[in-house]
Amino acid sequence: MKAAMKVEAYSLLPRDKILLVDVDEALAFLNSDPPPETVRQLYDFGKLMLDQVHGLRASYDSKLTSCLGWGTAILAIMLAGLTNWVGLGVAQTLAAAGTSAAIVGALVSAVGLKSWAGLKWPSEKDWFQEDYFQWPDRLKAHHLIAMLEAHHSYSRRIQKKGYALMAAEYLLAMSALFLGAAVLLRQIP
Repeated sequence: MKAAMKVEAYSLLPRDKILLVDVDEALAFLNSDPPPETVRQLYDFGKLMLDQVHGLRASYDSKLTSCLGWGTAILAIMLAGLTNWVGLGVAQTLAAAGTSAAIVGALVSAVGLKSWAGLKWPSEKDWFQEDYFQWPDRLKAHHLIAMLEAHHSYSRRIQKKGYALMAAEYLLAMSALFLGAAVLLRQIP
């Protein structure tokens, strides 16, 4: 009778402590002829991980697009009413600071939205690996390595997008505070 193996919750680590699996170690493991069910389980979980990364990407891109829109809208509104802020002292300074924060927030958003060029994407050659057509489990193992490399590449980009999103949101919040204070000061006679 086999002893039960203890399951540990490594997946519950904070985002900045997530450990990446070494591709060479994964290759060595897959070349050691693991049970086909193990390969299937890893493959299914890999699909889940890639879906998660794609979901995060879509969410971050949507939010970064909104931040870019808000930043450029603030800039347009402030430029349209530029003459209304001349000679208002502290209110003018606050309005300039708010506009500057919006501009930087829009730029950070644009950088966060930059293309996905240079990432490792699984190719059709990875998909149709003729050397393994006679061995379906080996083919699935080969696909698993392509998924792992893609996940590593995507995860690094997602982390950068996340940092850009946090910075853009912070800058737009600062912009709103500065502009709100400027509008309030302008109302005081």
